[in-house]
Amino acid sequence: MIGGSFLKLYVLAVLAIPLILSISCSKEEWDYVVLGDSSAWGFPEYYAAHIEEDLGVKVTVHDWTVGGLSSGKLLSMLRDDEELRETISKAEVISYCANPGDHIGWHIITGEGRHDCSAKALVGYKSDLDRIINEIFSLRKGKPTLIRAMDFYVPIHSEWRERGKYEENRRCWTAFNETIHEAAAEFKIPVARVYDAFNGANHGEDPREKGYIGDDGLHTNEIGQKVIADQFRKLGYEPITP
Repeated sequence: MIGGSFLKLYVLAVLAIPLILSISCSKEEWDYVVLGDSSAWGFPEYYAAHIEEDLGVKVTVHDWTVGGLSSGKLLSMLRDDEELRETISKAEVISYCANPGDHIGWHIITGEGRHDCSAKALVGYKSDLDRIINEIFSLRKGKPTLIRAMDFYVPIHSEWRERGKYEENRRCWTAFNETIHEAAAEFKIPVARVYDAFNGANHGEDPREKGYIGDDGLHTNEIGQKVIADQFRKLGYEPITP
């Protein structure tokens, strides 16, 4: 009787064969570029370890995360930062996320300032995501690449309730996460379902109560980071050819 964990690793290894063959049969060291805001802090080291275990390669993580990184700011980085562009052009693995703050405002997080979760705002966010993906594809120049996206968890359910904005904000959060999935799907990019893992299928669960959030009440701790890495691992290793 084959154990569940062994079978899981075997399936992952089989699924990885196209990636290993298409990227390089001989290259033993891979570069992994991480693009995102503070939601992406911590997990990449665990995801890199999964890749090393499942594919038998050495992974070097290039952390380009920036706290508060919005879609517009990430797009500017991809267009203007020559070091980043060069690093992406040589990377075998890329993950990205970028928040919609430029379009919907920061009220959903801070309780202050502008709040706009209209269809027009979400169209603007999707436009940024489309351009971000196109920039990454352009830099990869048709080379098979493990490109993955992630959606966003909610760490502040209790604050939303205190402000009397729980249902309104949850609808908005779900809407912009759906926009992430919509943009990625058009380019056949798999998305790690962090929102579901942290907040449950109905998105009403509090990840603080699950022990996924650190002492600051906002960012993931080691447990939460490992949960995110596991969501990426579940996506398998089928490459994308831009």
